[in-house]
Amino acid sequence: MTPSHADYDAIANGAALIDLGAWARLRFRGPDARAFLNGLLTNDVAKLAPHQGFPVCLLTPKGRAQAEFLLYDAGDSLLALARPESAANLKAVLGRMIMLSETKMEDLSSSTSLALLAGPRASEVIEKAFGARPPGAFGQLALPKAELFSYPRFHEKAVFALSADDLSEELARAGAAPAGEAAFETWRIERGIPAYGRELDEETIPLEARLEEAISYTKGCYMGQETISRIHHLGRVNRLLTALKVQGEPPKAGSPVAQDGKPVGKVTSACASPRFGGALALAMVRLESAKAGTRLSVEGRPAQVLSLEAWAH
Repeated sequence: MTPSHADYDAIANGAALIDLGAWARLRFRGPDARAFLNGLLTNDVAKLAPHQGFPVCLLTPKGRAQAEFLLYDAGDSLLALARPESAANLKAVLGRMIMLSETKMEDLSSSTSLALLAGPRASEVIEKAFGARPPGAFGQLALPKAELFSYPRFHEKAVFALSADDLSEELARAGAAPAGEAAFETWRIERGIPAYGRELDEETIPLEARLEEAISYTKGCYMGQETISRIHHLGRVNRLLTALKVQGEPPKAGSPVAQDGKPVGKVTSACASPRFGGALALAMVRLESAKAGTRLSVEGRPAQVLSLEAWAH
């Protein structure tokens, strides 16, 4: 997947407008909505501040990921934004559990538009289009035309715009440049952001995907907590999400990763990276092979482990 120069440049230097219409948008209301979600999700929903958000995971009883998404306090409700790959599990599991609560789950996916505005000029576009400053880090802001949700993990000035109307033309007039999926995925991989269906699945423990920010170690019980708590307090994961600079073309997802001829993991996502001037891959590899600078191979081609901590954030 190779983005056009213009699309990538819009994220890096301008204000890219990325259609996320395929993402799920779920709104939760009711007197026990917060308690209901807090009993199932990995982060501390009970302590989520007004008009703030954070990443969360929904786990199996054995601590494996069923879904990974973003949750925001929207004043009178809680809003979940999830990649399409997370949506089916998220709706199915919460739909079953919600019958025992006084919570209502509303699927907004067919009645709203969702776009991501990202880049150093994103704030200018939002002020011109909506006459308001964007919310702060992981913040939420309700405006007459749209609800805005900050997503700093993707870009420090990235903002979701949720609206009953299609705002693409209006945002384009305000200076946003449409960008495609390839640009979005390339930027995601360069930032080391794990995605459900790629770096995460029902065989993955969130800590393997470096999703510590989605986990509270001080809240009460939730589904899958025992596994997470045991790893945190007593042990360590056996494999870890790793970034690899790979010689040649970007490898395919699922390509084996080896060290000294022995398999140590597999590629989960890859792109042609403008930032690194070549093929960049995310991979799940054994912990002992995940140290920055380690020489590995992918599809028989040389690869080197990069430090996610040094540049992903």
